[in-house]
Amino acid sequence: MLCFQRTVFVLAFAFGAYGAGGSTAALAQAGTSCYAPDCRAYPDDFGHLNVRDFGAVGDGVHDDTQAFIDALRASGDDMGRNVWQNRIVYVPNGEYLVSDTITRKYEDGRFANGFWIVGQSRAGTVIKLKDNANGFSDVSAPKAVFYTSSKLIDGTPTSGNKDYTNKGEGNDAYMNFVENLTLDVGHGNAGAIGIDFLANNMGAIRRVTLIAPAGSGETAISMARRWPGPALISDVETQGFDTGLKIRHSEYSMTLENVHIQSPRSVAIDNTSNLVTGYDLSITDAPIALMNSNEKGMIVLTKAQISAQSGSLFGDVIQNNAFMTLSDVHVTQAGGDAVSLDGVYTGANKTDDVQWALPIKQPPKLPQVALSQWHKVEKDAAQSASDDPNDSAAIEAAFASGAKVIYFPYGVYHINRNIKIPPSVEYIIGMNAKIRPTKNRAGSFNRDYGMFRVEAGQSPLTIEGMVMDHTDLGRQVGIDVMGDRVVSLRDVAGLGVGVIKRQFNGGELFVENTCCGTMEFDGSAGVWGRQINSEGGGTRIVNKGAPFWVLGLKAERYNTLVNNDQGGKSEIMGALVYPVQSVTNLTVKPLFVNANGTLNAAFVEEAFYADRTYQVYLQDHVSTPSKQIMASSFPPRREGRSVAFLHDKTDD
Repeated sequence: MLCFQRTVFVLAFAFGAYGAGGSTAALAQAGTSCYAPDCRAYPDDFGHLNVRDFGAVGDGVHDDTQAFIDALRASGDDMGRNVWQNRIVYVPNGEYLVSDTITRKYEDGRFANGFWIVGQSRAGTVIKLKDNANGFSDVSAPKAVFYTSSKLIDGTPTSGNKDYTNKGEGNDAYMNFVENLTLDVGHGNAGAIGIDFLANNMGAIRRVTLIAPAGSGETAISMARRWPGPALISDVETQGFDTGLKIRHSEYSMTLENVHIQSPRSVAIDNTSNLVTGYDLSITDAPIALMNSNEKGMIVLTKAQISAQSGSLFGDVIQNNAFMTLSDVHVTQAGGDAVSLDGVYTGANKTDDVQWALPIKQPPKLPQVALSQWHKVEKDAAQSASDDPNDSAAIEAAFASGAKVIYFPYGVYHINRNIKIPPSVEYIIGMNAKIRPTKNRAGSFNRDYGMFRVEAGQSPLTIEGMVMDHTDLGRQVGIDVMGDRVVSLRDVAGLGVGVIKRQFNGGELFVENTCCGTMEFDGSAGVWGRQINSEGGGTRIVNKGAPFWVLGLKAERYNTLVNNDQGGKSEIMGALVYPVQSVTNLTVKPLFVNANGTLNAAFVEEAFYADRTYQVYLQDHVSTPSKQIMASSFPPRREGRSVAFLHDKTDD
């Protein structure tokens, strides 16, 4: 694998595709095919930071550790509660030798969020820990190459038993991403952790390979600090290491998709008390494939291939002290036949069947458009300098340009009206660009329509890296789909808005790694979600007639998470619900409402106090008499409950 990676790197230079600084402009001029997401290149004025501008060489000889640290530090100051606007640190193809932990801190030394590193390509961007690096040899005191952290917004550094001062722990680990690269922990580094990953609400490791030569590597991805998730690990491969993935604590859930764990020396997935949800996994040559070591833990796994060493299936290969909801999971042991696992497993015993029924579909591919054909949203200087800036005309002009790709450089964009996205636009990408209303919004600025409105179109539309911000400004829809068009949202934050509202005639919808507002789907086209975080009161997701599948869902505050109606079919593969507030004197709310359709769910409830729990998990408003599924009918998880599988169909 490494030989192949380095060959790609050498060939790239042989063809003259990259300048000495890895310039994206040079890349575009050379006509090199570099298309997201597998290869990342950005226009020079996108607002990202290039690690080579901070002294990185990328020749596999010079030590580039400090360049990474300096670039991350420069990617954003502490902006208090404004946590969605850090710059991306871009790493052009090359082999970057490092000798110490790379983390992000503010100038005063405090741990920061916003660790966002994107390599140019998975094969060509290689981060390599120096062989026999100082401090990485002790397995009993493991040390990370990449180390993401939380900032501190509220409370003290030790609230909730966290250690912010020394470990960067907390639940303000927003915007932590590692994408498009290979990380090699080198030889002689037995205590090395590839990525010590802490992320909350909207973070991800995507398209990453982690390699540990023989005798090196304690854990590929460690999520053992307080408090991991919700976050996404997608299209990730680990090779070697004692442990592939290590997850601790009962908050806040991790979502895995297309994860391949090769030849772990001890455990592939080691979970204590968290909720781990996975789809399309493979584990090869594992002494222990799945470990659920605490009674509060739950693993929800669909479509997996496991090849394991010899031993008992439950007890050696799978160690389950809590609950596993398994579907289409196939295990082959050395010298044995393949075994298929489908059902709810309590310990080693199958205690129930599962009834997942919806098809699972991948998001549409991004259009392949050269950088030279991307069109920039050009802010008007006079407008930007005014007391009430308005970028509506600039955005509309870019959308009307006929370009397929529209990019929003780093910054805040103000609008005074609902902006329509025409069918010619196929990809909108922002450098965490924030869309916010002007001070004096027009009376025609409709709150029930989206700040961005998607018109009908034949080609799919993807919106990525945007923040729809309506904080403290009242009700507002962020994005609405008003016509028959396939739409995909990725890394979109909705602050004070309904993230997405699809009208009745809307097309298929894909939602990946989004936070934090409500969602509404009308019509019969499918909806597929991956790692959705929703926080607030009321009803968070309204499904009016759609087949709705979601892998990994987290909700906070006392609310109705899903209202399933008009023949909707909702399947929630792994959710963590966290009421937080005291509900003693509040009107009783069901977690789910199934008014006319089918609802299947596997989830856990997190609660630390008896007065902060749900009493009713599901209210069926169609059955006669009206049916309730009570929380008390499921096993306890602290003060909350573990629900390995819940099924309701209104015509049962």
